[in-house]
Amino acid sequence: AAEFVGRRNDVVFTQTPGSDVVLETRWLRPHATVIASGSDQPTKQELPVDLVASATYVADLVKQTSRVGELRPALAAGVMTEADVHAELGDVVTGAKPGRVGDEMIVVDLTGTGAQD
Repeated sequence: AAEFVGRRNDVVFTQTPGSDVVLETRWLRPHATVIASGSDQPTKQELPVDLVASATYVADLVKQTSRVGELRPALAAGVMTEADVHAELGDVVTGAKPGRVGDEMIVVDLTGTGAQD
């Protein structure tokens, strides 16, 4: 079912309670936006690290996603550093940093913040 959804949609939203990766990079359109909101504990991971590392990565809060979000396993695998983060969500919303600038794949990692929820 996840492969079917990924291959046919420009936006994919994940919110799973488990710790298993639910998408594969090869299932997604090259310009897809993936919004991941299920990783809110250090034991959870919804996205493969190659997807997170290859996409334009936007975090709700870097200090939080580095501990409990999709950024955490990418950092642990050594495929990303915090310097690779494109922006925090607030920076995109306020226009301090651009959102989409072309046909790139985007990953938005939402771990849950009181002000943004």
